[in-house]
Amino acid sequence: MKYSFEIAGLTDTGKNRPNNEDSIGFDTLDDGRVFAMVADGMGGHRAGEIASNITVTELQQSLCNSQWDESRLISTIQQINLSIYKQAQENNKYQGMGTTIVLACIENDSLMIAHVGDSRCYQWIEQETDNESHGILKTLTTDHSLIEEMLSQGLLEKEDLAKSMRKNLLTRALGVRPGIEVTLGEYTLENTGIILLCSDGLSDMLDEQQLENILSAPMSLGFKCQNLIDEANKAGGRDNISVILISYSK
Repeated sequence: MKYSFEIAGLTDTGKNRPNNEDSIGFDTLDDGRVFAMVADGMGGHRAGEIASNITVTELQQSLCNSQWDESRLISTIQQINLSIYKQAQENNKYQGMGTTIVLACIENDSLMIAHVGDSRCYQWIEQETDNESHGILKTLTTDHSLIEEMLSQGLLEKEDLAKSMRKNLLTRALGVRPGIEVTLGEYTLENTGIILLCSDGLSDMLDEQQLENILSAPMSLGFKCQNLIDEANKAGGRDNISVILISYSK
């Protein structure tokens, strides 16, 4: 199935952080393939900014110069992980640096999502009933975090999430160890919709209903990106905020 795509993305420092350690990247290739990524860096002395920038820069270069398949995407991310890890070991200022990554690759109606950490991918699918347009929001990724493990094991209830002090403790991140497990999911696009990639600076500030309200609003993709960031800042803006939206239609 042939689809047309539009992409918009923004990143913002937020209200509490001195600098922005998030990095974003997206492009539409000459053959019609589309990719987008969000990386949320961590580490002192601006090392998180370095880790996220390395990830986005090297991933973009690889995606522009090769065919896409599951094994290639995973091996590329694993190579980037090792590169960040080695740089952290060789430079004392960069010790402990790391980054999340969430990557969306679209070819025709095929969507591949690769991720490590707690940066997320959502899919909003437009539906029409009785001549009115609304949509369904799905979360396509599961955070690699201690909180998510506790939820899956029944050690914590969703109602207790807001009180938890472990909310941002990751179980996976690029650059922390020489090896990394990458989670990859494959999906088929249907109808008309929007793919949302974001750092936890957005997902921690806005709930799914708030996200759905903005994604379904009759405004341009760029305005939706800005609206998401503005609402996250209004809610506290505790972290850097990064958003990429990919709209698709037949």
